[in-house]
Amino acid sequence: MWLGVVMPIGFGSWVPLVAGYRARHTAWILSGIVLVALSIFAFGYSTYETDESKNVGGGLLVIAWMLSGAASFALRRPYARRMALQSSYDDRIVLAEHVDSERRAMIALAAENPRRAVGLGVGRPDLPGSRHGHVVDVNHAPAQVLAGLPGVSDELAAQIVGLRDELGCFDSIEDLGALMTLHPRVVDAMRTRAVALPD
Repeated sequence: MWLGVVMPIGFGSWVPLVAGYRARHTAWILSGIVLVALSIFAFGYSTYETDESKNVGGGLLVIAWMLSGAASFALRRPYARRMALQSSYDDRIVLAEHVDSERRAMIALAAENPRRAVGLGVGRPDLPGSRHGHVVDVNHAPAQVLAGLPGVSDELAAQIVGLRDELGCFDSIEDLGALMTLHPRVVDAMRTRAVALPD
């Protein structure tokens, strides 16, 4: 009877099952289970001694084979599209996790060793070759870079640069928020994206 388990592989009944598992698609998994079950049942039924069971079982095997082939053919393109999207999505997740990790590391470096952070170019994506860490230095970055911070418009970025030129460096992101009377939500968002490095 172990052949009854192996036989569906020959008919490709497992294709929707594997495709559904890899693509995380429940309907494909269920259709694969149905096709495998049909193939196993058909094979098992065809092994009975009577002519009728052999004929019915053989007919069911042919039907299972045709359905498996049709399902495999029908899933070819949707599976390829879904896997390409999934791969692209996975790549974006990996990139986002890398950016987040780099931001945390550079914010920590700016707090522990601000001089070294300045030397590396932390917060200066406008400088070629800088290790900006996907953060912005509010004390040195130009207005167009500041405008990339959450909640900071071009106009607000220009005001920040004007105040910075007038008063000198900001002591912290909180200092910038207090001097510019920024909304607390903007300051909170900037904390994870910005640093205030000394001259």
